[in-house]
Amino acid sequence: MLRTPVLRLLLFLAAGPAFLSAETPLTWQATAGPTAGPVYRLVRTHGGMLVAACGTGGVRVSTDNGASWSARNAGITDMLLRAVAVRGAYMLAGSVNGHLFVSADTGATWQLRTTLPSSVTSVDIGTALTMFAGTSGHSLYESTDLGATWHSAGLTQQFPGYSFWSVSAVYGLPLGKTVAGFTSIQGIVYTSIFPEFKWTFQFSGDRKALSFAEDPKGRVMIGWNGDITRSASPYPFQSFETLKGNIPNTDVLAVAADTSGRLFAGTGGSGVFRSVHDGARWSAVNTALPDPYIRTLVSAPDGILYAAGNGGIVYRTAASTVGIIAPTPLTAEDTVTNDGFALLRWGAVTTASTYRLQAAPDTSFAVRSTDTTLTLTAAMVHGFASKQRNYWRVRAESAAETSEFSVPRPFIAGPLPDAPALLSPRNDSAEVPPGHILFRWSAVPNALEYHLSVTSPDPEAHYTGGRLTADTAVTYYIDERSTVFDWSVRTRSIAGWGPFSAPRRFTMLRKPPLYPLLSLPVNLAKDLPRTVTLRWQRRPDTERFLLRIGTDFSFTSAVHYLDSMLTDTAVTVMGLQYSTRYYWQVFGINAGGRSNGSDIFSFYTQIAPPAAPWIVSPEISSKERSRLVSFLWQGAAADSYWVWMTNDTLDWYGRGSIGTFYGTSFQGFFDPGKDYYWRVAAFNAGGMSPWSVTGHFRTEGWSVIDRKNGNLPTTFALRQNYPNPFNAGTTFEFDVAELRTVRLRLHSLSGGDVALLFTEILSPGTYTVRWNPAGLASGVYLCEMTAIPLYGMTGLVHRSVVKAMLVK
Repeated sequence: MLRTPVLRLLLFLAAGPAFLSAETPLTWQATAGPTAGPVYRLVRTHGGMLVAACGTGGVRVSTDNGASWSARNAGITDMLLRAVAVRGAYMLAGSVNGHLFVSADTGATWQLRTTLPSSVTSVDIGTALTMFAGTSGHSLYESTDLGATWHSAGLTQQFPGYSFWSVSAVYGLPLGKTVAGFTSIQGIVYTSIFPEFKWTFQFSGDRKALSFAEDPKGRVMIGWNGDITRSASPYPFQSFETLKGNIPNTDVLAVAADTSGRLFAGTGGSGVFRSVHDGARWSAVNTALPDPYIRTLVSAPDGILYAAGNGGIVYRTAASTVGIIAPTPLTAEDTVTNDGFALLRWGAVTTASTYRLQAAPDTSFAVRSTDTTLTLTAAMVHGFASKQRNYWRVRAESAAETSEFSVPRPFIAGPLPDAPALLSPRNDSAEVPPGHILFRWSAVPNALEYHLSVTSPDPEAHYTGGRLTADTAVTYYIDERSTVFDWSVRTRSIAGWGPFSAPRRFTMLRKPPLYPLLSLPVNLAKDLPRTVTLRWQRRPDTERFLLRIGTDFSFTSAVHYLDSMLTDTAVTVMGLQYSTRYYWQVFGINAGGRSNGSDIFSFYTQIAPPAAPWIVSPEISSKERSRLVSFLWQGAAADSYWVWMTNDTLDWYGRGSIGTFYGTSFQGFFDPGKDYYWRVAAFNAGGMSPWSVTGHFRTEGWSVIDRKNGNLPTTFALRQNYPNPFNAGTTFEFDVAELRTVRLRLHSLSGGDVALLFTEILSPGTYTVRWNPAGLASGVYLCEMTAIPLYGMTGLVHRSVVKAMLVK
């Protein structure tokens, strides 16, 4: 199998054939062999030697175009061959048992180089004598050292899932490309540049690819089950087309092309087919060909076609297949003419000197509007029937022969129909609701159908496309928001599609806004008052807001506040319950609808303030008591209490308070002989309770007699009271040597605290105090004087004690 010096390998999937009508038959002749089992592969060397891979007889060759055959199997130990390839003096053969044999002397001697893990299906020798072998279950292998070592050709590394796929064929093309086809559920063709073997997907059919070849233009033909596929151009392949024809539904096991461009297909059951119409039409050419199962085809440079298959005999055509072929029409099918003239073009045929062109209103060409002979490959024709479909065909002529006519190709006489007038939606319609939109336009004479086109300048828009209808109105579903659409309509008549009308534009209803962003209070805020201001951020295109507040996350119960007409981004909510967790969420609203809900925030309200305490002592209306007063109250649990004291119930706040306490009692020392009013309030995190009822008491009286004149004392001393014993009252006299806080306190003989008689800051001097012992029982009491240095001053604390006897 000789190629150009640079190899491109083709590998693909097993597939199927194609079938068509008969033409001038070819006559076949049987060669003398090789009669060594089915011929799986036949190749021809540059020297003209035919080489056959036989199913039971190894390698057989013919150097006289098949007149005689001989075995070249020295060193071949497995005669069950399935593939053979040739490059120069080197040959490569593969067997059904996975054996690969290499010959360096045109098959005179062979060496077993390796055994692959599955049957060999195809082989080839590429650039720099690189060898390739496709297998029936282990993908593709290559050798770069004349078969000494073999390894995967990169496909299983790049596509691990292909490691057990079957390779139906491997073939070399120019430019170092490797093309590989795989046998699987579908036909898959890959190409790769040797030696890097970076594989690229090329084509996938819905059947198994079975064979391939190149035509004279370098286009790759692939034989499938029931038809043939061909690349539209040489490599790199841009696209593939199916060659139309009438090949029966059988496997196309071999494809070939002669130097004139005539195409051949060998099938698994229906013999050989030929196309002289560049694949547009096929016909069987099986005269004197008894073997219908053709596995391999070879077209020799002299035009002789060789075929072989299951019968084990190589057949050859009695004469060259090379001949003039029908031109290929280039003017597209159903090309429309608008001015009474039609430009028809076709491909040149190499051996043609003239072309005969015909045009007619039907495919019988019995009545022809055009019938002329030209030397060019294009013609402007006229005189055909207007406003209907016409047909044309062309054939090539030379001095020696005339081709068949090409397959008839239709063209249509114009003029094209006008564009309809658009009715609705009106141009520049705005806020069009999404859903089924009614499009209407005017009727056009002789219209067969209309094509509605809906497009958008927005590349992200969905729901663009079109609709074909015979009516002048159609509903088209569009579920878009804030999107601009253009729509237009064109008309089809027998002449084809006319131009689109000038587009009209409409804008869909705006999208709902994005959901608002909640700001304050922050999520999970605690100890908020019963009146709370909620704040959030406005997103673009938001007109108003819907706010909801509830006591559960799903807002299914206890919705406290609901408003869909809010335009500001803050609202104050009042009347919330104490000690409650509230959830809140905001939606944005515009003409397009409501946004998704914002994140759901929650907050906790403060606990309820405590109830008002009730006073225990001094009572609401208390008798006269000593100046040292013990206060006691009761109430619900609270964090602290606030005690207020005044001498005038009409001027609470003008007088000030005692202070804050964390218990329910305290003692205080008060001025003698005065009325006092007091009340208590409790505090916790929820705030302040109501005030308690107002309590009242009066302190017993005492007074300081004028300080005596004379020398200032130098010591602290408490003198005996007089009179003593006493009944109604008594006087205490004491000396103060330095500035001190002086206290007179009365104790029982057991040490108990009875009353605080006097406490003041006094400067040095001698003082007298008159005391009225109201409420005390008869007995002996101890009167203690304490002189304490002021805060920040140094000095000792002085104490003096005298006994006083009360007799009632």
